[in-house]
Amino acid sequence: MKRYIALAAFSAALSAPAFAQLDGARVNVPLPKNTNLVGATYVGGTANTSWSAFNNIQGDFDIDSSIYALSYTRSQPVFGRTVHWTAILPAGTVRTDSPLPISATNAYADGLGDVSIGATVNLFGAPELPVRETLRYEPNWVVALGVMMTAPTGSYDPDEVLNIGSNQWSTRISAPIMKNFGDWVPGRRTILEVTPSVRVFGDNDDSFGETVEQDPLYAVEAHLSRDMNSDAFFSLDYTWLDGGAETRTSNATGMPAGTTDGLSAQIFGASFGYKVNDNLSVFIGHQQTISEGSDPFELRGSLTSVRFVWGWHDVIQRRNNFLN
Repeated sequence: MKRYIALAAFSAALSAPAFAQLDGARVNVPLPKNTNLVGATYVGGTANTSWSAFNNIQGDFDIDSSIYALSYTRSQPVFGRTVHWTAILPAGTVRTDSPLPISATNAYADGLGDVSIGATVNLFGAPELPVRETLRYEPNWVVALGVMMTAPTGSYDPDEVLNIGSNQWSTRISAPIMKNFGDWVPGRRTILEVTPSVRVFGDNDDSFGETVEQDPLYAVEAHLSRDMNSDAFFSLDYTWLDGGAETRTSNATGMPAGTTDGLSAQIFGASFGYKVNDNLSVFIGHQQTISEGSDPFELRGSLTSVRFVWGWHDVIQRRNNFLN
């Protein structure tokens, strides 16, 4: 039993709020009920948008983002199905050396980001299991349904281009699918994860004196990961994004004020996970957009993430305390 909590913490990478659409490899691996995970994440990168949300593409406008996040996940079953409940609190800084639009003055912004709360319920292939039964369970196909709601709690200035918060509600609905190939034994696992999702936005009612309506943002995220040994895995990562076009309306006149095309982007990357001890795991990843042409408003950028996850289970902790 002692070994399983290490597997649990090592298997669940926790989603980072800085990406809204990027979960990460092995985030949807089922956990035994009553497992707890606390994550601390750093994400840094440069792009022509803020990584806090894939909107407001600024052409040749380069933005440096440094995002930090604390997250908590608990596996608490409902009606006999595994459910992962997650809360995420981000913060960070964004800055640019590019010339600012004439109406903006600040080339730097910092503060708290938008809080996210959500749940992922396994519909098929991952029933509610205690720790002992999970040790003997070998998943094949796992299908889940995820809902993540983000509230506009972050720092926001309506008269600036750079912001940590978005000033808009959003809800992401996803359908994570996981396929295990071969034996479910640490050091021998090969896992394919595919997650289609859609993110629906509320209106931003104050952006330079305008209301911004944003179309849904669609995504498909895929990860093919392989154990390197019982303590480490490597993953090849891919994400396709499409949508998010914006329509702006003047708050003063109620007249249309312009539109911004949505994005169509492909993001390739790789990630690595390592189990430090029975509770602590670390995950490192790098993602890079692939240009499809000369469109000045195409999403372009790269990012690197480092994530620490501390996992524990009450039953296992009591057993370990007794043995020690």
